Amino acid sequence: MNGTKQTALVTGANKGIGFETARQLAQRGFTVWLGCRHQGRGEAAATTPPT
Repeated sequence: MNGTKQTALVTGANKGIGFETARQLAQRGFTVWLGCRHQGRGEAAATTPPT
């Protein structure tokens, strides 16, 4: 990277492939926006540490 922070929008990020994609991007230093249909599940996913 050239010193700029990269951002990603991941749809379906509260479970399955979307969740795993968001988790791995966060581990790599991306700012990740989660697109979720269910607010509660989205908030739960957002507070899960990327490990």
